[in-house]
Amino acid sequence: MSLFAIVPNEVIADHNLTLIETRVLIALYSYRDPKSTRPVWPGRAALSERCGYHPNVISNATTSLAKKGWIAKRQRGKKRTAVYEILGKDSLTDPIRDALTEPVSCKDSALTECVRGAVTEPVRAIGTDHLTDHNRRANGNLAKSAAGRAILAEQRIAAKGNC
Repeated sequence: MSLFAIVPNEVIADHNLTLIETRVLIALYSYRDPKSTRPVWPGRAALSERCGYHPNVISNATTSLAKKGWIAKRQRGKKRTAVYEILGKDSLTDPIRDALTEPVSCKDSALTECVRGAVTEPVRAIGTDHLTDHNRRANGNLAKSAAGRAILAEQRIAAKGNC
């Protein structure tokens, strides 16, 4: 068993992968020669031993990784291990990256000014009014925080003094 695996940063950065999928993908990378892009063919039992998951979990994870485009999985025949071709992030399409790299042209100056004005205005988060009053809980109840209980006690004392 190799002591380490060379894994691209994209594996770590892909938040669409579950922990199990990430571990299985790293295990697949550990079987691959770092100087080669040839497919690997560890068995489910070998991947299971390396990852610490049941072989059925390994099968589900590799199927999911294939659906997400990280690997290409194919059977070599009955009673033989599957072949995994690690495709990596380069073969995937990233819609956010693609949208950011598309050129944007705006010839209408009124539209440009409108967008500039909207961007420079302060942004107010919706539904975060409770965050401005640190003594209130999210549900608006003062009595559930220590500072809130102190404010309520002061209000009661002030109310008794006004009577």
